Amino acid sequence: MLLFLQKPSSANTAAEGKTRRFAHAGRAIAQPLNTDINIMLYDRMQKRVTVPVSMAPEVVKQIDGARAKLGYRSRNEVVRESIRHFLEEIEEMKVIRIRDISLKQAKKEILAYLKQHNSAYVSDIADTLGIDIRVAFKVVEELQREGVVG
Repeated sequence: MLLFLQKPSSANTAAEGKTRRFAHAGRAIAQPLNTDINIMLYDRMQKRVTVPVSMAPEVVKQIDGARAKLGYRSRNEVVRESIRHFLEEIEEMKVIRIRDISLKQAKKEILAYLKQHNSAYVSDIADTLGIDIRVAFKVVEELQREGVVG
């Protein structure tokens, strides 16, 4: 998928300065002029899709600063690269859903986990079972006091 930024040029800005014109699917479109940035998404299976993104002027200034600092040719490149990095991070993220369970239920599940795995870090147990880390530590401390785990 290819992303590119469509930024209004002074040639495309209407005389009153309040709208910009651009061609989309063979017809001219007038759009209010503000700090919106239109990102065009291209996919081999689809034609073009426009995704308008409104940004605060400060963010646009940061994009311009990053463009200049990193040597990008356009805002488009900065936005495209930023989105690509963000999506890569999301793909690598591990999402852990924490369940609201009682100490008694957590103890039962942790014991069953330890029977299957023999040993494990408390954080791994909590992540795998979806138990709040504080609850997992409390249960493990209780199991240690009882002499069940060492």
